Amino acid sequence: MKIFYYGMFEGPGYCENWIADALNRNGHYCSRIEKTLVDWETFTEALFVTKPDAVLFSKIPEVSQGLFEKFRKDFEGKIIFWTFDYMRDPSNAWYWPLAPIADICFQTDGVDHDGWYEDNKVNRVELHQAASPQHDLPRDVTQEDLEKWNYDVVFMGSLYTPRRERLHKALEDLGVNYKHFGAPEPELWGSDFSKACFFSKIIIGDNYINTVPGYWSDRSYLTLGCGAFLITAHVPFIERSFAIGKHLVTYETIDDIKKFVEYYLPRESARKLIALEGYKYVRKHHTYDNRIEVMNSHLRRL
Repeated sequence: MKIFYYGMFEGPGYCENWIADALNRNGHYCSRIEKTLVDWETFTEALFVTKPDAVLFSKIPEVSQGLFEKFRKDFEGKIIFWTFDYMRDPSNAWYWPLAPIADICFQTDGVDHDGWYEDNKVNRVELHQAASPQHDLPRDVTQEDLEKWNYDVVFMGSLYTPRRERLHKALEDLGVNYKHFGAPEPELWGSDFSKACFFSKIIIGDNYINTVPGYWSDRSYLTLGCGAFLITAHVPFIERSFAIGKHLVTYETIDDIKKFVEYYLPRESARKLIALEGYKYVRKHHTYDNRIEVMNSHLRRL
């Protein structure tokens, strides 16, 4: 299938690149169209000349319902969304009138727990993000790496909510060798991300929101895919994707984090066993190649 992917590909942490790579590895021809360089009018004009089998979108708040309806009328191929945010949040209201127009909408934000998407006639499929080949065990490790990345506790994530500020402050107060990566501090990607995950003793995870059933950050897959021992927020239905206590550990409160850090920090063998099981499970079940298999099965039914 020839797919034009209209998204953002310029940043090191943009999963659109990992998805495009996986599509190409699995028998599709996926052409990346960088939306910050190509406006909607130019993009749609090119489609009607090149005639791809499908178009894939992740985030197009600049496109009105009227423009999208016209696009649906004129374009003969399949229209696909794969979104990565909590799409019921008011900040994503642009999506609500567009989703029913698409042929299929893959979403990472969990189950349709209250039937909203079904009521609004959205052909919605739960499809989480995943680990990519770039997110694996570190390679070409030096003695300097062992010393540089050997933190006791690391939190990866931007401090964009009061809850995360409190979490960060609590981790600072633990009295251990703690490091935070993410705004306002620089984020980690590439080999540095892999090394921080693998050599740090404990990685702490959090999500944009921890109460939506089935919705959690892609860092759960990325960190485990790099061999991390992960303690992350408990979300309803996370046990459908991971075995709690076997692949990762989950917390309900900041006090839980403190107790888990106190327990696991001196227990290296327990940490490494859970990290190994989590790594093997993600590499087998939660890669982007796994996700494209699911996507293909649904696209064949359209």
